[in-house]
Amino acid sequence: MSTIDGFGSTEAVKRAVRAGHGISIVLASTIADEIAGGSLVALDIEGTTVEKDISLICARGLLETSSSARLIAFMQDHPS
Repeated sequence: MSTIDGFGSTEAVKRAVRAGHGISIVLASTIADEIAGGSLVALDIEGTTVEKDISLICARGLLETSSSARLIAFMQDHPS
């Protein structure tokens, strides 16, 4: 088995997998249509925990009362 690395988008990864260039780990929600349509197959990986770094970004000077600022504060206060 091989993995696909260095692609700029999930769509590019899905195209490469469909073309037979390897396998990839993606969020389940990004392949729901392909699974339903039968163009991709999801495999369960039992006994494994998958972690992914994510980033929250916002504009400088974001108002502290905005919903974005509240989400960022929540995420910072509740790390996984």
